[in-house]
Amino acid sequence: MVIFLFVLFANLWIWRAFSLNFIIGTLMLATSIFFHLTLSSSKISKISLLFLVLLLIFQWQTTNKVSLTYLDNDEQRVQKMRLQEYPPIHITFANKNIWIPVAHWFEERNETIVAGRIANNFFQTIDINQYFFASHPRERVGVKEFEKFPYFFLLPFLYGLALFLTKFSKKQFLVFLFLPLGLLSLVGYQNDLGPYSLFPFFVSTIFLGTKDLHDKFFKKFPLRVKAIIIILILLIFIQTIGYASN
Repeated sequence: MVIFLFVLFANLWIWRAFSLNFIIGTLMLATSIFFHLTLSSSKISKISLLFLVLLLIFQWQTTNKVSLTYLDNDEQRVQKMRLQEYPPIHITFANKNIWIPVAHWFEERNETIVAGRIANNFFQTIDINQYFFASHPRERVGVKEFEKFPYFFLLPFLYGLALFLTKFSKKQFLVFLFLPLGLLSLVGYQNDLGPYSLFPFFVSTIFLGTKDLHDKFFKKFPLRVKAIIIILILLIFIQTIGYASN
């Protein structure tokens, strides 16, 4: 429980949520706790699912949604450049050329634009860089970037992800990861708190990795080594807070 509480509170994401919107911060906290309590179960807790749905509703309402078909001036310019790159394609039938509008199909149809926008939102959301390094050095225009978790949690997260896939309920993994991912792919990423509906998944995954690494390695370290590691973690966390305040 101590390790879980450490992961839950030793990050800027939850504190930023409470400072901007107390209700959202409370939902993030409650959803994470109930998800954690049912990690070892093969069934999804109704109460944790309820809190997740509420969190998704707030994510939907507080995100600055961008049209999936609208192209701004810069995107229209890029589209025109791409259209010019397509060679004219035709087939000859009965001594007549039948032109095939491949460029229009791949660049101008609404279905293509929607698919491209959803794919872009999806890949923006799963970019690990934004969660542990504030998207540096590829900061996004118009987005308030901040390190949601200190970067020392990156290794436990990746390790916890492997544990989640091999030792824990696939159903819970799919629900708490892909429901938020599906919503965020549709509404985009323009939110002052970022994709916060994924917070419970990140907390539980980091906890799994941290707990296993602690039990396998940290417990065996001499007291002096443990003290050095704890001091380094505290210094990194202070550094993260310092970057966020600039």
